[in-house]
Amino acid sequence: MVNKVGVLILGASGSGKSASLRNLDPEHVEILNVAGKPLPFRGQLPTKNFVSYDEIHQAFRKDGKQIYVVDDSQYLMAFEGFSKANEKGYDKYTHMAVHFKEMITDWIRELPDHTIVYFLHHTEIGDDQRIKPKTLGKMLDSQLVVEGLFSIVLLTWSEAGKHFFVTNSDGSSCAKTPMGMFQDETIDNDLAMVDRTIREYYGWPALGDTVEKPQEEKPAAKKQQTVKKVKEAQPPKEEQPEPAMPTHVTEAELTGLPDQLKKLMLEDNIFPIEIQAYVADPARGWYTADTPMDKYDPDLLDYLASGLWPEVKIFVKDFRTNTPF
Repeated sequence: MVNKVGVLILGASGSGKSASLRNLDPEHVEILNVAGKPLPFRGQLPTKNFVSYDEIHQAFRKDGKQIYVVDDSQYLMAFEGFSKANEKGYDKYTHMAVHFKEMITDWIRELPDHTIVYFLHHTEIGDDQRIKPKTLGKMLDSQLVVEGLFSIVLLTWSEAGKHFFVTNSDGSSCAKTPMGMFQDETIDNDLAMVDRTIREYYGWPALGDTVEKPQEEKPAAKKQQTVKKVKEAQPPKEEQPEPAMPTHVTEAELTGLPDQLKKLMLEDNIFPIEIQAYVADPARGWYTADTPMDKYDPDLLDYLASGLWPEVKIFVKDFRTNTPF
């Protein structure tokens, strides 16, 4: 059963992608604006500008909206490509493909039920002369077929000054929608109408009826009170000073790790045990928590120091907040 979904909105610049947002309800939507460009209509929608992958992930986890719009999503790949311009080899294309794929698949799975994420994305003409999502070229295309990650792909189209969505391909594009979702091959470029249609098709409640804002994890007050009572009921013991926890990671603790990862861990004061917790977290489960870092696959160590490091820092911050020492 489909209970959350990503939708790809494809189109050339000026073809009506951003204009399709005009009728969305500000109460239920958040615009995650990668390039920070102004919306092409009057009125205000809640917007975060110049967002990165990490900021998009945080919005998905914490902001509690039923509609998210990533506009324009191809700039996430473009900006990451610029930042890696001096890196040699093909691994960087794999990393960029993984980051984009994780946003579309893994992060959407974390969202509350009945949430829709719309990815507004520029187009280009492929080698087969079909309209496809714009990427950074053949090296990235060999790692990831963007449209293959979606079951709903709408293509913007302009004619006689009017903008439309194409719901299914005539062979010249990758537009597609589930059978019976839309009766016509072209519809008005009104994302509010599209959103209602998707919710009705999957049998979801009307917008505004279901989502609750995700709650930050907080210590269980009741458990704390119980522990306090147990301690108070015990006979007094001679207090022993608790061993002091180290406050700064040392280079000796990082023996055997790659230089770049060592440098980041020292600069950000992140301990091996915290990296081990990140790697062992159920969202990843790459190694058990007691596996020493110098036993990790070298490719994973390099990946931790490159594409994953911003996410590692976010995890460690939460880990320290929620883990008693």
